[in-house]
Amino acid sequence: MRPSEALWRQSCQKLETALDPQERAEFLSGIDVNNLEAFQASLDNLCKTYSRLNISVLVKDKLDPHLQHLESFEKAISLSAQIQTPKAGTLLIHITEQDGTLFMNFQDNPQETYKMIHCQGDIFTWLSSRNDLASRGRFIRFGAWFYTMTFAADTDGKIVSVNWQHDEAKKEGEDFWKR
Repeated sequence: MRPSEALWRQSCQKLETALDPQERAEFLSGIDVNNLEAFQASLDNLCKTYSRLNISVLVKDKLDPHLQHLESFEKAISLSAQIQTPKAGTLLIHITEQDGTLFMNFQDNPQETYKMIHCQGDIFTWLSSRNDLASRGRFIRFGAWFYTMTFAADTDGKIVSVNWQHDEAKKEGEDFWKR
């Protein structure tokens, strides 16, 4: 009995987001397609594990040189704000919290919402898999610096701004202020 095409596509999509092409080919070659339904639960767990490992490796290998602020910083869980660039005001980001997780949204577009992962100190990243970024129409040529944001707090510890290097020409990044 062959698995349904929908189940096969769903399984392949999960693998595509979790594994690189070589790992995916090796893994798929070892699957007995006749027993794919029994594999579904273990496949979900495998993909989650690989996603976590890939993110950890990316954060460690690619972001470490960019992590300069080492002061202790509580996760910005209380932040739920509209943040705008101070100059033209044309670039809009929203950073919100849902169930203890931060999300960043560009230009009020629901398809441009990304999960933020705490890196170190006051630095978070919104780096996703290459496939996820490409499927949203994002350019994937940027380095890790593009996917990091540094939160700044006032003297009371409340988040007031986020620094983001969204333009290669602005090495110091640009501050987005809470409105």
